[in-house]
Amino acid sequence: MNSTKRLMGVCGECGGPIQFPAELIGTMTTCPRCRKQTELRLESPPEEPSVPRKAIVWTVVAVLILVAGLVVALVVLKRFEKMAAGQRERTPTAAMAKDAVAPAGFEASAISLEKGAGTDAIYVVGTLANTSARRRSQIAVEFDLLDAGGRKVGSARDYRPVLEPGAKWQIRVPVAGAAEAVAARLALIKEGQ
Repeated sequence: MNSTKRLMGVCGECGGPIQFPAELIGTMTTCPRCRKQTELRLESPPEEPSVPRKAIVWTVVAVLILVAGLVVALVVLKRFEKMAAGQRERTPTAAMAKDAVAPAGFEASAISLEKGAGTDAIYVVGTLANTSARRRSQIAVEFDLLDAGGRKVGSARDYRPVLEPGAKWQIRVPVAGAAEAVAARLALIKEGQ
């Protein structure tokens, strides 16, 4: 039995496989395929990427998961922004109090709710001005009390017997029985006959 170790090499001309004894490495021989002279040398090992394929695959998967998470976070953020904007539009503010209910000759300021100093009492506050050149009498005002959703939860009223031309009425009406009220709006100004 032959104890010589056999090696596998390639032809330098055609790239075909050549099997030869280990002691002949580096010598010249004729290729059995292309019949040209070639040096007996070992076949080059297959080139492996410097980064293993498994690491590349897991890196791509991780990047895709992160991008998907970012997209989901942006979508959720946009949805909450829209919900908050909608809530702000539905929530009454002091600016809503400037209402078109003021008859000619009256001008109403912004109406708001205010907590009394040192007490739990809540008041509707605002100003009503007589912008006409005549004396106004028996003036009644009514305010709608609104909850956070903009729904009416009560009302408050006040009365003034006389308002001189150019005078301003500093309105401060106590609110009773509408603890959930967060805003108020002017609902009615009525002048007696």
